[in-house]
Amino acid sequence: MKKQSSSKVPIKNDNVEKSDLQMDQWVKRIREVDDLVQIKKVEPKKSKIDLDKWLKSIGKAAFVEILYPSLTDDINVSYKEISEKYPKYENYKTQQARLSTARSIFRNRLEMKALQIIAESSRLSPNTILISMF
Repeated sequence: MKKQSSSKVPIKNDNVEKSDLQMDQWVKRIREVDDLVQIKKVEPKKSKIDLDKWLKSIGKAAFVEILYPSLTDDINVSYKEISEKYPKYENYKTQQARLSTARSIFRNRLEMKALQIIAESSRLSPNTILISMF
């Protein structure tokens, strides 16, 4: 009995003919997708809070000089109220995003750690660093 070569015989499945080349491409694609799924399963979710990244997005000086004092008084303060008290804050872009990120720092009870990071910063003015220490 003579075997037929698989490259010459089309495969029929659900009334659709597929050549070996198409099947090879299909199998290759399935393996690629499977590899991606395996990679995603291996990577752990990033749940660690990156406080330094948050402070950079807020602005360390803005946190110390404006947001920390405002949120210490009232964590539910609005960005409009802050702008009234600190006219400099009105000129900042993304006021609501900065305020939201600062609130996250407070909700996670990281405000003292944030002040410590700011106090150790070398790029801020001495006045801002002194404010962060008190």
